[in-house]
Amino acid sequence: MVLYKKQIILFVKSCLYLAILFTTTIIIHNYNQSENNLFKIEKISIIGNEYIPNQKIINVIEYNLEESIFDFNVKDAKRNIEKNPFINSVQIHLELPNELKIQITERKPIALIINNNQKQFIDYENNFLPVDNRSINYFPVPILNIEDISINKNQSVSIIKYLYKDYNKMYHNISEISESHSTITLTTDTRTKIFVNPKMVINNLNKLKKFEESIDVIKKINDYRYIDLKFNNQIVVKEKVYS
Repeated sequence: MVLYKKQIILFVKSCLYLAILFTTTIIIHNYNQSENNLFKIEKISIIGNEYIPNQKIINVIEYNLEESIFDFNVKDAKRNIEKNPFINSVQIHLELPNELKIQITERKPIALIINNNQKQFIDYENNFLPVDNRSINYFPVPILNIEDISINKNQSVSIIKYLYKDYNKMYHNISEISESHSTITLTTDTRTKIFVNPKMVINNLNKLKKFEESIDVIKKINDYRYIDLKFNNQIVVKEKVYS
């Protein structure tokens, strides 16, 4: 009889132990599931991009909707995004519990170079950027038409960078710079021609800037058919004739 009672007690203890173990397992499983659901990536915020669409960025970061935000590989995502030539830098922040924040700094072309029938954009830091129909329509920048001169030996890039930084008013008025071995010609949006001495580029541009300031009250650069800056200590101009 005593042995029988001991067997019953042992059986009950075993059942209680199994019940506790089973309950604990269920609780831990549910907790892990709840934790995983809490930290799943549910939102991606992208700021700073203007030219590159959000979806193009999302497509290359290789994230899994089922993975925890803690498993997201920030380094790989950053490297993949920065493969786009129009992207200068990327910062990625994990915002708990379930958001990725991506900050983009884009490269912005300041000119379109046409050299030996090849086209490419260039930005202020001398990065060359690819050209396609979308980018040409999106970036209305001046054209640098360079003939028979190596892309590394021309002066047009230096001119456009000077205008962009130090003479922004003229930068936004220029539609094209044409350069050959002996001539440099700036053409405005209204077809005014500005002739520059290749050996005195910065001097000529400073002279043009002072000239524009001096006539600002009575005339505009676009009132002239051409402005010739090639001669020392003088500017030769011809006004447009309006019928």
